[in-house]
Order: sequence, then structure tokens, then C-alpha cells
Amino acid sequence: MHNPGTIVQVPADVNGVVQGALYILYYTSSDCSGTALGPVDPSLAKIGTIIGTTLYFTPSSGPTTTFNSYLERNGTYTSQALCDAAFGAGATTFIPPEGCCAVASNMTQMGPVGTEDLSAFVPPFHLE
Repeated sequence: MHNPGTIVQVPADVNGVVQGALYILYYTSSDCSGTALGPVDPSLAKIGTIIGTTLYFTPSSGPTTTFNSYLERNGTYTSQALCDAAFGAGATTFIPPEGCCAVASNMTQMGPVGTEDLSAFVPPFHLE
């Protein structure tokens, strides 16, 4: 991993890594652009969420931050029509490859979301 000292639990089974059902990324912009943020989680071991071949996990620390938009990703929001069907027409904007961006504002302790490319991990997994 490129995040020294961070322990992340990666969901996997005999078929490989398990795709996450939903992951929400927060942004200070009003259009889900810029650095993806997540709520601070001081836990020793983070619980990772996998979408595609990317592992996402929450930061250990961060300042109190106002977010102005959030991006829901679950691997199935692949068009504006699907965002409209899930959230109502015009409530969100489709962000490729599989996200729906909504405008919302709140303040909480947040930091940059950690990511790791898992494309090199190909099942079947084994121990040597």
C-alpha cells in the first residue's frame, strides 16, 4: 500500500475481492470535483470498500470541514437516467464512470479519502 502505517481490511472471498454496495465521497466544491473527502475514523484498522479495482478507506485524521456536495458510488449508477431513477429527476448529476453527485452542505471532521489500486490482485488467492 502507498499509505504507510494504515491497516485496511479488504473484503474478499474464494472468488476474489468483494465489491462494495455503496460508497459516499464528499467534496468542498458544489459539483463533486476536487479532492474526495471522507469522515475521520480513528480506528486502528479501517474497513475498506472496493468499487471496480479501487479500494477506498477513510482518513485517520482531518480538520472540521464544510462539504458542499457528495458522490454516491455503487457500481450501478452508470447513466443520468439511473441517477434520476434512484434519486428523482434533476436531484443529482451523473459523474462517470458510476456515480451520482448531489448538492448538500454540512460540517464535520473530514480528510482526504485513501485509495489503493487492487488490479494486480487476481483470484484465485493462495498462501505460500
